[in-house]
Amino acid sequence: MEYQSPLAWPLDRPRIQYRERARFQVTPDAARKDLEKELRLMGATHAIVSSNMDIGRSGVPFSAQRNVTDPGVALYFTWDGEDYCVPCDLWDLVWDNFRAIGKHVEAIRGISRWTGAEAVKQAFAGFAALPEGATSGVPWWEVLGVESGASAKDIHRRYLALVKEHHPDSGGSPEKMYAINQAWRQAQDARALS
Repeated sequence: MEYQSPLAWPLDRPRIQYRERARFQVTPDAARKDLEKELRLMGATHAIVSSNMDIGRSGVPFSAQRNVTDPGVALYFTWDGEDYCVPCDLWDLVWDNFRAIGKHVEAIRGISRWTGAEAVKQAFAGFAALPEGATSGVPWWEVLGVESGASAKDIHRRYLALVKEHHPDSGGSPEKMYAINQAWRQAQDARALS
């Protein structure tokens, strides 16, 4: 699982104007670990959790953060060859939104156990990351602006620079950011296979 900041909220999902206080009785660390566990058990790949939380050197958000201005969380992942996004900003604390997404994934896994994989596809239909055909077909190295044989370090450095430049919160295009994230996932897959 990868954690990214700032929050990349999906364009087609409206934001909640008036948030509620959740009654989850869980620590921030437990909420994060439970979400990771549920995704692993489901068989999800390329999981990215996007929020406005500061990310530590360990690659996970600092659990002690209290005053995150936007508590929204968006989970992007691939399951059974399809890309999905499950966003949540219903609750007024970011960790409660982490927990809510984890409980959502847990419920979807239950649907799979009780009624089969086809029912899960129906349940996830509303969470498709982008419509069919939204990718450009351009090779990942061209999207990222690196040579096809670039080192993992150079690819990561370039990816971070593109995120900084093209993120929607910095005035960039959500479509461009999606293409950059897809290219980054493809680069990771290519590096894992080589």
